[in-house]
Amino acid sequence: MVHRSILDEKGIETEEAPFYDNNYKLYPPSQIGVYFMSPINPSITQVFYRSTSILKPGHTNTLNDLYFGHRFVDFKLCLDMPVIYLREALIAHRIHGVSQSQEATENLIQIIGQYLLNFQLKEMSKSFEFDIVDEKFEKSIKKIAATSLKYSVIALANGHQSLATRYWHLALAIEPKIESSELAHKLSQAIKIGERELIKSLETNDGIDLRITSYKPDPPFEYI
Repeated sequence: MVHRSILDEKGIETEEAPFYDNNYKLYPPSQIGVYFMSPINPSITQVFYRSTSILKPGHTNTLNDLYFGHRFVDFKLCLDMPVIYLREALIAHRIHGVSQSQEATENLIQIIGQYLLNFQLKEMSKSFEFDIVDEKFEKSIKKIAATSLKYSVIALANGHQSLATRYWHLALAIEPKIESSELAHKLSQAIKIGERELIKSLETNDGIDLRITSYKPDPPFEYI
């Protein structure tokens, strides 16, 4: 697995901090918890596979395969064998308005899919009895709800009130306690009254959060 740089629609390249702070060989269950909490490789081209380690499944053209199929493969590999991570940006990931990730955002799959995926990942890891799984799973559900609120803000800032409303309700369905948060309260008001100044106060940076800090992985690992 390698780091990426980001290209926008105009071909302008943006650098972000690598996910990990060094080059590592990560042994199970080092990488397991990450897949519950963060899309460490947003682009599938960041991963290079040893062909003898994976079986090629039949292509079924389902939404699940389209958006999350590679995540199942990656997670299964992390359960069984080590993963090498290189912090150099060896690929460029282009983000544009007609990308699959943009389409997934518009139809709620970015949240609904991740929510269901984490339940499936937890089920896949049961037989391995890694202690880290339950802790990361509980944290991930709260994070998914918070991310749904973030998408609601972005949708509202871009003038999509209906989509914003759907993401707001989805966040509460996933984690009801989030309704008491300041962001959820302000967002609810902004959706109802549509006041531009209130909406502007909630806006984020165009929906792309650039990582500014690199992390040390969970053990066991070794430097390479």
